[in-house]
Amino acid sequence: MKQTLAIVFGLAVILAFFVGYEGTLKNGVSAGAGAQELNKEIRVGLPGLDDQGKGAIAFVKVRLAKGSGKVFIEFSQGEPLVGDQTQSSIQTAFKVATKVAKELGAADADGVDAFYTFETDSDSVSGKSAGAAMALATIALLTGREQKENVLITGTIQDDESIGAVSGVLEKAKAGRQFNYTTILVPVGTSSAVKQEQVCEREQQEFTTITRCQTRSVPVDIASEAGITVIEVANVRQAIEYALK
Repeated sequence: MKQTLAIVFGLAVILAFFVGYEGTLKNGVSAGAGAQELNKEIRVGLPGLDDQGKGAIAFVKVRLAKGSGKVFIEFSQGEPLVGDQTQSSIQTAFKVATKVAKELGAADADGVDAFYTFETDSDSVSGKSAGAAMALATIALLTGREQKENVLITGTIQDDESIGAVSGVLEKAKAGRQFNYTTILVPVGTSSAVKQEQVCEREQQEFTTITRCQTRSVPVDIASEAGITVIEVANVRQAIEYALK
């Protein structure tokens, strides 16, 4: 059975089987129907956690078409279910992206619809930590810039353009390195982590050796531990400097 990929704060399993859905999802996000002619698209990596807490990389494809500012999630057989928090994050990402793109000079930011498709081996995606990545991808499309292929980002996206904290940054950074990414952008204050380490002491007695072990929390620098460049960013405009060409 496939696993659930959590894209931040905890893990959620959606107990449903979903094929070719068209209609309206919760939070006012539309799905599937009404797609217009494709004119732009981009595919970016999303660092997340599986249901065992291990790092994993999913992907989201974002495409834009002429429209009226609507947001769609595209589904087909074999693609993952999208949880409520992720749907809400998509809405915020699109709103922030259109605002920033207009301020950066994008002429048609108000006249597009956005379509988001997730690709993962998991049955579902949940959480909000893909928000910053989706906002950056949408900004790249709206402004005609390219996203650097070796850069990942994890973090929520807020209405004020800030990038919020997420869990599992060390595990996500390790997964990124395994997928040959060289840089990961993370929320402010999350470039270090704490891992559990077992420490043992041996005591030699007259006829035997007694070993006593205990687990302790050890602070680690994520860049050194994962072998990847880690850069803290406070908001989406700072992230643009590192993630877009």
